[in-house]
Amino acid sequence: MSRLESVFDESGAQTGIETGSTLRCLERLFTALWSRVRQLPSEAADAALYFGSTIFAVLTLEISSIAIYRWWGKMAALPYLIAAIASAWTVIRPPRRRTAFRIAIVMLVFVTAVLIPLLAQIVDQAGSVGTIAHAQPEVLAIEAAGSRLMTGKALYPVIHNAGAGLVSPSSVPLTNAFFPYLPGMALFGIGSALIHKPAALGDPRLGFVLITLIATTLAIIWRPRTKRSPMLAFQAMTILPTAALPLVTGGDDIPVVALMALGIVLLARQRWGWSGIVLGLAAILKFTAWPLVIIAGFVLAVRNGWRAGLKLALPALTIMTWTLGREVIHNLSALVNNVIKFPAGIASLKSPAASPLPGHILDTIWRGYPKIAFAIGIAIGIATLALIIYRTPKVHTGASWLSALVLFIAILIAPATRVGYLLYPVDLAAWAWVLTTTGEPLKPNLGKGLAGGRHLLQTVSAKAYRDLQTSLAHRNGKATCGVKQVLRQDIPNPAAK
Repeated sequence: MSRLESVFDESGAQTGIETGSTLRCLERLFTALWSRVRQLPSEAADAALYFGSTIFAVLTLEISSIAIYRWWGKMAALPYLIAAIASAWTVIRPPRRRTAFRIAIVMLVFVTAVLIPLLAQIVDQAGSVGTIAHAQPEVLAIEAAGSRLMTGKALYPVIHNAGAGLVSPSSVPLTNAFFPYLPGMALFGIGSALIHKPAALGDPRLGFVLITLIATTLAIIWRPRTKRSPMLAFQAMTILPTAALPLVTGGDDIPVVALMALGIVLLARQRWGWSGIVLGLAAILKFTAWPLVIIAGFVLAVRNGWRAGLKLALPALTIMTWTLGREVIHNLSALVNNVIKFPAGIASLKSPAASPLPGHILDTIWRGYPKIAFAIGIAIGIATLALIIYRTPKVHTGASWLSALVLFIAILIAPATRVGYLLYPVDLAAWAWVLTTTGEPLKPNLGKGLAGGRHLLQTVSAKAYRDLQTSLAHRNGKATCGVKQVLRQDIPNPAAK
């Protein structure tokens, strides 16, 4: 049976439970809402996205405490508003070349809300003598790491300033005091050590934008053809506030998520080895790429066999081991303090990441919360692997959706984090949607997962009733009529299958 009927004994007391109808109602509601959204023209979705981006830029201008964020909000609000109006107009009066007009709007927003503000900040930063007036502290930290890498010094500094802040009274950040990234990120700082005139050409943000555009373009070109346009993924990766604000002010997360997206596309094309190489490159930049590497390798091994999993895992692990090996052998303590303890908020030097997310709030009122958050993260990882075994999704879309979910939860519970890190689940979800074949559920095997959950509940309930029947049979010589009725009519017997 597909549902557990409510059963009443002779006294009228309820002895059964009903779950099937509620789950089916949720499925119908989800399906109805999603079908309505899919019926909207793409230009209407663009108009909604650009209008939401306008509101975000205005709010950033009005309430942000960071000067460079407010400056970007002032620059980007008008381009987003113009793009929203133009997209809405194409819904009312569709042009002859709708795709070309849509691409023109995207390019306009990229130039006015990303490229021009970025170049202006880079030029101003080159003349600011190392202050953070025109760049986030991570830009200067990456430049300092690139300089240490070029001069042969230890990549990770020893964190010894207990309770120190990241900005001195002269507004010059202590960029030599921390480097919360993996060794590959230091490569973006080499340009500042090599190029002195003009100094703007050595800014790491130019490398961030270049890698992002290359990886995103390759992902769009190589993606498997579906009926869904890749425009949403390109917008999320380049021009929406999830990308535009970070690219202008800092941007170290954008090339990471761009390489992750390219790795997902290569998974969709069944290029396991090349996907492992690309994901390995992303994994040597930041730990935020590791969940996708682990989940993709595990899903691939469960669905396509361990040999396919090794084709992805071996190149990724080789790149990661070769890059991290030197630091692990010669500078393990500094590596742990910079890359693990500092972002987690448990190092002596406090991280400036302090967005009002649940994890940070709990960390401020509960001293032992970081250890609890770490335990929760381990539990989430184990639960994710168990879910993959129980209900294996498709390799590329399943890995994307699960990684987006895991990263979303991790960002919420992390003691020291930023709202901007939400770009990871947003971008991964966008690419998963683009790569999902039309007609599939929005989430991997959602319908099958709910059906599997119902079947599991029915199986457990059937076992419980059989155990109750056995107990009553030993006690009274026979089971009650109510139990017999449930076992005979309403609960399937898995052994019979």
